[in-house]
Amino acid sequence: MESPNTNVAVSELTFSLFQRPLHPELFTIFGRRHLKTEHYEMMLWATGCSHVVSVFAGDMCLTELISPNSMPLP
Repeated sequence: MESPNTNVAVSELTFSLFQRPLHPELFTIFGRRHLKTEHYEMMLWATGCSHVVSVFAGDMCLTELISPNSMPLP
């Protein structure tokens, strides 16, 4: 699937933090990256004009979501 070419002003985006992972079925994912180290694990999803980054360390998780203001949040 090819990612869309969009131009979105930063003022039209929302920054959100969650203390839990988000479900991939909530997003159209155009690209994925996964990194695992001795101390943490990271997942990155490119979702058009937004992204989701989840960092896991032990039993803790922090997820950053950048999304359009119009996108409903979980």
